[in-house]
Amino acid sequence: MKTAQAIFSGVLTYLRQHMSESELALWFSGIVVLNISQEKIVLGAPSLYYKNEIEKKYNDVLIQALKEVAHVDTYEIILGDFDDEDYSSHIVSTTSTKDTIKKNVKNASNQIAPHRDSQQHSRTQTKNIRHAQVAQTTQAMQTQREVQRQTQVQTLFSFNRRFTFDSFVVGESNQFAASVAKAISDNPGDAYNPTLIYGNVGLGKTHLLHAIGNEVSRVQPHLNVIYKTTEDFVNEFVFSLRKQKTGEFKNKFRTVDVLLLDDIQFLSGKAQTQDELFHTFNVLEHSGSQMVFASDRSIMMIKDLEERLASRFHSGISVDLQPPSPELASGILHNALDRKQPDVTIPETVLDFISTNMRTNIRDMLGFLNRVIGYSQLTGKTVDIPTLQQWIYAVAPHSNQMGLDDKRVLQIVANHFSIDVVDLKSKKRSRKIARARHIAIYLLRTYLQATFTEIGRMFNISHTSCIRAVHNVQDELRLGKPTTQEVERIKSLMS
Repeated sequence: MKTAQAIFSGVLTYLRQHMSESELALWFSGIVVLNISQEKIVLGAPSLYYKNEIEKKYNDVLIQALKEVAHVDTYEIILGDFDDEDYSSHIVSTTSTKDTIKKNVKNASNQIAPHRDSQQHSRTQTKNIRHAQVAQTTQAMQTQREVQRQTQVQTLFSFNRRFTFDSFVVGESNQFAASVAKAISDNPGDAYNPTLIYGNVGLGKTHLLHAIGNEVSRVQPHLNVIYKTTEDFVNEFVFSLRKQKTGEFKNKFRTVDVLLLDDIQFLSGKAQTQDELFHTFNVLEHSGSQMVFASDRSIMMIKDLEERLASRFHSGISVDLQPPSPELASGILHNALDRKQPDVTIPETVLDFISTNMRTNIRDMLGFLNRVIGYSQLTGKTVDIPTLQQWIYAVAPHSNQMGLDDKRVLQIVANHFSIDVVDLKSKKRSRKIARARHIAIYLLRTYLQATFTEIGRMFNISHTSCIRAVHNVQDELRLGKPTTQEVERIKSLMS
């Protein structure tokens, strides 16, 4: 039968394959094996902090290690100062000095070794060993926390300080997403993990990611929080491959407490990066780390995404952001005005005009507000509606100010395809009608800036079907297919 030392050494070897050396040295250097039976293994920990962290972050991987090495699937951690000589032969320790922690414990594998099994150790010697072990572990933990704090200081600067929950105006179209994000920031890793926030450009996805990062960093500054765009993630991964520094890359992203990854639609077609993210996902999931992702479309609409990675995203919660109602858009404008220029007065008619015509993209709408503020400050005049119409047409030529409405758009499309509007809005699936329907949905979205919910009601179809129709037309336009000519002809009729 294997000795306690041999079994736990095997467990450490297994754990080393599933976590960084710094994690292994930090969390398992203070653990002793107290008893091993056919039913379970009993471990000793020097403090409640150790016990809670191991059970929270490493429970699953520890159980897998015990199954693999000791053929048991249950463990118990008890607290105390296990200095009795009866335990001396069972103590298995890892050592981790301050210097090796700073160097990411690259040579920890040479330092993790069991104490020799000796029944001749005196009670005094065992006590000294145990006290030295606890002192060393405490020092390692303090050093690691200091490294994390230094990392956190650097990480904080990657968050936009303006993007907080206080500055995020909540309404019906974004209330659920905002509530989920706030719950995550209150209890990272415990609620809604993983989370995907998706929606069109400029609706607040990035704002919510930064708000989570700002809030977690403020309330729990000891946690390591990373925000990255997918482009940055891909670039860093490619760089690590080119420079043969994949170990550093893995250690950076697989030891975080909270990972915030933006614009994951750009993972499309990047097989090697998807593979790396898949394994990173698994490690973070096992360690109980929080993961929040953002995309401009749902997972099912991201092309060339590996099924196993897609299933990981589907294992959590997905929340969508819809364009705000005119009332919410107006509230967002007032909030921004109060924060940026509380002394500037903009007439309600101007704010209402902007919120009505620019509400499908909050980022553009706020940029437009800045232009109005600048005009007022530089000229001393209040911008009038005709001027606003010219500005909006310059940046959004397909806005409502052209005099179009949904009925006219549908009639123009129906006439072009020589079908009835009733057929266009029906459930008929002939190729001609389906093609016309997709183009109509695309034009309603781009010309009238109608929301997917509003379009769904017009056609009595789901929100997802509307998104798919728009993406299909966009793809055909990008590839220069015959649809391009049809869309251009219809657009000329709406001018």
